[in-house]
Amino acid sequence: MRKLRTAIMSLIIFSAFAAGGASAQGDGWQTIAVPGVPVKFSLPEPVKMNEEASQGLVVYAARKEKMSFKVSVMKRNLQEDKAKGLSDEAVLKIFATRLLTASKQMFAQMGFPTEFKPTVDKLEGHGPLEYVGQVGKATVTNRFYINDQGIYWVEATTQDLANQDYKRFLDSFTI
Repeated sequence: MRKLRTAIMSLIIFSAFAAGGASAQGDGWQTIAVPGVPVKFSLPEPVKMNEEASQGLVVYAARKEKMSFKVSVMKRNLQEDKAKGLSDEAVLKIFATRLLTASKQMFAQMGFPTEFKPTVDKLEGHGPLEYVGQVGKATVTNRFYINDQGIYWVEATTQDLANQDYKRFLDSFTI
C-alpha cells in the first residue's frame, strides 16, 4: 500500500519530463508503444517522458495549445493482488479513487475545487473506468485501464471538448 501511495503521489507531482520513447507519425504526433506492456497511444510532439524506476512508473506527457495530455504506466504486482483476493475492477477502483482524491486536493490548493464524476464506472475487459471533472474553465477527463502487467492512467485536459486533438488522444490508447 505504501508503494502504491508513493507512486500515486509521484504521478501527481511529475511536471518536468525528459524526452523519450516514441516514433513520429509525420503529422506532429508520435505513437508510443511501451516496452514490455501491450499498450499503444499517440501524443502531440514534443513528448516528454519521466521514469521512476523504483516505483515501476513511467509518465508520458505533451501539451498542445490550451490542452494537456498524459499517460502514466505503473507496474502491477498481479500475484499480490490475487493473494489479497482483489479483482481487476477492485484494484483499478482503489487506484483511481486514491489518484482522484490526490488530484482534487491539488486542485483545491490551487483554488479550483473539483469533483470528478464517473461516466464509466463498470470495468469491462481492460477498461476504461472514466471520471470527468471541471477545473476552472477546463474539463479534465481521466481514464483508467488495467491488465496483468500494469495499471494505466490516461488524462486529457481541454477547454473545448469538441477539439479533434482531444478526441484523437483519448481514442488512441489501446491495450
